[in-house]
Amino acid sequence: MTEDVADTENDYIGLAKDKDVEVLQLDDDVQQVKITEKISELKPIDVGDVQIVFIGGFAKSGAGKTLYLLGETFSACLACDADLLITNVAITRLPDYLEKKRGEGRFEVFHSGDIRKILEKMVASKGKRTVIFFDELGKAISSLSSHQSFVIWITEVTSSARKYDVQYFLWTDQYRKASSNRIRANVSVVLKPIHISNKEGMPLAWSWSDGEEFEQDFQKGETKYEFGFHLAGTFTVDFLRTCYNTREIIPLNMIPTISEEDAEPLTLKFLQWCQVKGIELRGNGEKNAMAYLYRWNSASFVIPYPLKGLKEVLWTELLRLRVLDEPEEVPKRGDSK
Repeated sequence: MTEDVADTENDYIGLAKDKDVEVLQLDDDVQQVKITEKISELKPIDVGDVQIVFIGGFAKSGAGKTLYLLGETFSACLACDADLLITNVAITRLPDYLEKKRGEGRFEVFHSGDIRKILEKMVASKGKRTVIFFDELGKAISSLSSHQSFVIWITEVTSSARKYDVQYFLWTDQYRKASSNRIRANVSVVLKPIHISNKEGMPLAWSWSDGEEFEQDFQKGETKYEFGFHLAGTFTVDFLRTCYNTREIIPLNMIPTISEEDAEPLTLKFLQWCQVKGIELRGNGEKNAMAYLYRWNSASFVIPYPLKGLKEVLWTELLRLRVLDEPEEVPKRGDSK
């Protein structure tokens, strides 16, 4: 069965022609409302010598922002013919073309909320056209440490965008300033889903193609918007409802942790690093060993592990392996036993 897609001149994002439409509530209560839909003008923000389209969706809980932004995510994947979609949303169904590509091994959905695993996937997927969609981003960066990790990650993505080939970055939040201003300052399109659909069944959202204009309108209130316009999604509400599992949305984790399973492989990496650097651990006390761990942590990872994890897991693993023990003295010939 094929998905329901709007029949317009614009294939993907920004699909509706200028026209008056009849609006239907998503809960099937009918409202007769006259609105004007406009074609979206996506203007990518320059990040160095590359372009990434940043699309933010803001609305209160229950307004349908995940559903609407998922539709825009699919549109973005189609628009750039993406090879990889990274998201914390559990995708259960794809548009036909993307499903066909996935079946041929030319498209992958990477489902994770762990910022380190996401970065490792991006490093391993260099050269693949990538779309990123994070649901409820602001909840993951509410603390200072999580915010710092996110800033490190997004800076790496934008400063090395050509290496990672990120085409689109989409995210949702309940509050417009919940996420880092590092991305809000680069926003290409601002969307505010409004929990209604047009007569073709496509969800609608207020849309702004300029972040400053959105801020000006926001201060005025919805009844006095000057720059915002209603934008219809590409896919029907009925189709999008079958595309993701709300119970399997993974909360984003911006603070990488060291699990028990990580202890052995990370300790091995540390010991190999010490060998390359010519560092002799035997005979060193806790202070020196932790100093080496801190140095290795900073030098080896874009997003370093928390110091607490180094102390509680890797330090104790070094003790278990007894790699810090004093070397045993070899008895000299002739010494009595």
